[in-house]
Parts: sequence; C-alpha cells; structure tokens
Amino acid sequence: MKKLKQIYDKPLHKDIRELVRYSAEHYSLHNAFVIKHKINKEISYEYINYTRFYKEINALGTALLERGYSTDPISIIGSNSYKWILSYFATVCGLGICVPLDKDLPI
Repeated sequence: MKKLKQIYDKPLHKDIRELVRYSAEHYSLHNAFVIKHKINKEISYEYINYTRFYKEINALGTALLERGYSTDPISIIGSNSYKWILSYFATVCGLGICVPLDKDLPI
C-alpha cells in the first residue's frame, strides 16, 4: 500500500486540555468567539481571544474544584452560549465527565 505524503506538519494532542493550551499559546490574540449583544435596538459585539478563553476555562475549573465538584459527573443544560461552552470546556479539561443535555428536554 502506498504511503500518503504529509503536506504539512501538524501537532498531535493527547487530550482536549492540551489542544486548548496549544491554541492559547499559538493563536493567543486571534478571536476564538464573537458574541453579539443586543440591548433594545443597539447591537454590540464582544471579541474573546484564545488567551482569555483559556484563562476563563482555568478560572471556572478551579472554582468548581474548590467547591468539591471533582468526582461527580457534571451535566450542563442551557441555550447555545459562550457560558455554556465555557462550562463544558472547564469540565472536560479538568474535572472529567460532562453530560450535555438538550435544553428542550421536558422537566
């Protein structure tokens, strides 16, 4: 079987935590998220770069650990938002198991 030629070098990441750290180090000032805020009729945008995202992941993960959420699985339910993705990454990058739930599930 013919071996494919590698077109470019790509780093290998052992887990998602390493991938997030790599992104923060190599793309620190690039935008990871753009959040649209709409207050009355005025629209503004908030830009979140990879460094800020990485710091907020670590801060939330540390806060959850300090509150004793280190052994139990954490479920996350809510609308699609920056807070949701931040909660998800803080859980999977440090605490372990995250169970995302559909916001439209009946009570």
